Formats: sequence, structure tokens, C-alpha cells
Amino acid sequence: MKKKTNINRYYILAIIFFLIVLPIFISYNSINDFSFNQISKADTSELYKFTLPFSFFFIVPFILFCLVNFYRDFDISFLLVLILLNLASISLVKVFTHLLLLLNISSSMLTLLGFEIFFKKKLLPIEKMDKIQVIKKINFNFTFIFVIIFFITMISPLYLDKTYNWLVNEIVIYSYYQYYSLIFIFLLGLLMANKQKYLFFLIYFLSFYQVEPTTNDTFFISLILIGIYYIINLLLSYQKKYIICLTKIFIIFSFFLIFLYPIFVLLFYQELIKLDIPVNISGRFNHILYFFSNVTFLELLTPVRTYSEVTSKYYHNEFIVITSSLGICGAFLFYFVLLKRILFINKYYPQISFTISLFCFLSGVVLNANLHPYTYIISFFFISYYYVLSKFQSQKICK
Repeated sequence: MKKKTNINRYYILAIIFFLIVLPIFISYNSINDFSFNQISKADTSELYKFTLPFSFFFIVPFILFCLVNFYRDFDISFLLVLILLNLASISLVKVFTHLLLLLNISSSMLTLLGFEIFFKKKLLPIEKMDKIQVIKKINFNFTFIFVIIFFITMISPLYLDKTYNWLVNEIVIYSYYQYYSLIFIFLLGLLMANKQKYLFFLIYFLSFYQVEPTTNDTFFISLILIGIYYIINLLLSYQKKYIICLTKIFIIFSFFLIFLYPIFVLLFYQELIKLDIPVNISGRFNHILYFFSNVTFLELLTPVRTYSEVTSKYYHNEFIVITSSLGICGAFLFYFVLLKRILFINKYYPQISFTISLFCFLSGVVLNANLHPYTYIISFFFISYYYVLSKFQSQKICK
């Protein structure tokens, strides 16, 4: 009976993971008017009301379940209070985009906590003797599914019309150029943590073939950093405490980079625009300058909004995006919730925490990875899963 229960857990978690990683997006207008083949917001803004990943509809129960359990985490509860304060302060005129951004931030945090509560309920009842084998089996299932998704992504352009088609021409990966390839950072983290060396090298080198079609420089930089980190892991394979220490330094550096980058751009803006840099990069500098030039001091620090219209999700810098709606105190709390979990995961799974920090912190310098529904669902799934596993590990050591 116990074995049957564990098998059920394998299948349940494998199905959930498959559904959230599956790159299928629905552009919706009405029950009779929807599509699976839109590539970006520019394609859908005139035709459809919204585009969401299939996974979002599946995780709605997790969000609703978390709404009645949000008090279990003080930091997330306080962030939700700030969001309510923000709602109370804004005018009801022309705030639809502001409301959407607040909904995005709150749903991401609720998803994180919802997954944590779910994993605790699913993994806590497992007997101590079975837990190691069960977790190994779960990790194998996650890796297997992720590898299948990766190879379908690799071979699809070989027989389909466009590089952003997936499996069949009727399925298009939404935000393919900005976000999609970043999810494979987690696959590489899984392979490192589970010591699947040969498969890691295969996936790692094949991942570089995703850089050119997606033109995603963030993914390219992440791959370089992962390669360097993996070499360090090989050199220090018998010195886990040093790996944990180095990873912790990188995590903290990445955390502060989120805050320091826009300040650096603001202070050295005149010098930066004189450099021979691509137009898209200088455009991002202009967005940051616009924000600091128009935000009031009260709005910069707090979630209170009076009259300015600086709230936007198009600053191409996640810290500025969150600050534009919740102020620095809200943005700091948002990232602190993630930092606390990533640092705790680092004590037991440094390779996982490294890849999570790459995604959550470094990617946020130029992208909204923690606010994009498809990517934050995958990211927070991994954070919640390994955070709960790390909690179990800490209890085991304490005992």
C-alpha cells in the first residue's frame, strides 16, 4: 500500500511538472476565438485580449489555495499588504495596466507559497527510509521530462516552418526570443545537482545552438557562467563547503546587482550613451532615466501612488518595474523573499541555488523573468520544491 502511494506521488508530480514546462500558450479573445500560434504581444495586442501559458490555468488552484493560507509566510503576507496599500492609493482612472502589474506580482508570490504548501503535504508523509529513493525517482522524472522538452525544441526547427514552432506548426512559443531559452538553465542545474556529467555536457553544448535563433544574450551569458561554475565544481568536487561558500558569494552579488545596476546607469548615463552600443541597450538606459526623472520621492520609496504615471512593465529592468508600482520597499521585499529561499537551498543544493540565482537575479537586469507567467511558474516550482527538500534535510541534520 505504501509503495502504491509513493508511485502515485511520482505520477502526480511528473504530470504537474510536464504541464508547467509544456510551452503551449493560449491567445484568447472569446470562447470561439483563440489561438496557439502567436509569437509576441505585438502580434496579439490588436487581435486578442490576452495571452497566457497553458500552465497558468493549471496553477490557479494553487493560487486560490494559497489565498486562504497566505498568513503562513510573514514576508509574503507583508508584501500582499503593500499591494493592498497601493491599490487603496491609486486613482480608479486609467489604471488598468497598473492593476495588471499588481496582479502579476501578487500571483507570482502566491504561486511560490502555493507550491511550497503543496510540496510539504506531498513529501512530508513519506517515511524516512523511503524518502531518499522517492526523491531520486522524482528528480529522475523531472530530468527526463525536461530533456524531452529540450530535444523537441532542438529538432522542431529542422522540420517545421519557423524556429519558434514547437512540435507542430500550429504551436508557437510565445516570447520565444526573450524568455523561452532561459528555462533550460534549470535543466542544467538539475543535471549538475544529480551528477549526470555526460548528459550535462551534451545539453550544455547543444544549448549554445539556442542562442543564435533566440538572439538571447542573457541566455548566452548564463551559459558561460554555468560553464565556469561547473569547472569549479569539478575541481572542488570533494570540498562541498567551498562550493557552498562560493555559490553564496555569487548569490549575494547577484542580489545586490539587481539594485545597483539601475543606479549605475542613472549616475553614468551621459558617459554610457556616448559609447558605441546597440540601440536596444541604449533604449533600456533611456527607460531607466525616464523612470528616475518622473517618479516622486514618496513613490520611489513607498507603494503609495499619488499622481505620476510611471507604473509600467516595459522598463526592461525587473527591479524598476516592481519599484514603479510598489516602491523600493516593495521591490526589496519581493527579492528578499526569493533570496531567503535561495540561500537556504544553497546549504544543501548549491548547484540548484546557483542556477536559480542566475534566473531570478541576473536575468532581472534586462528581463522580467520573475513576472512572466510561463517562466515564473517554472522557476517558483523549482524554488519551492528544493526549499521544502532543504527543510527536510535541515530537520534530518538537527535530529
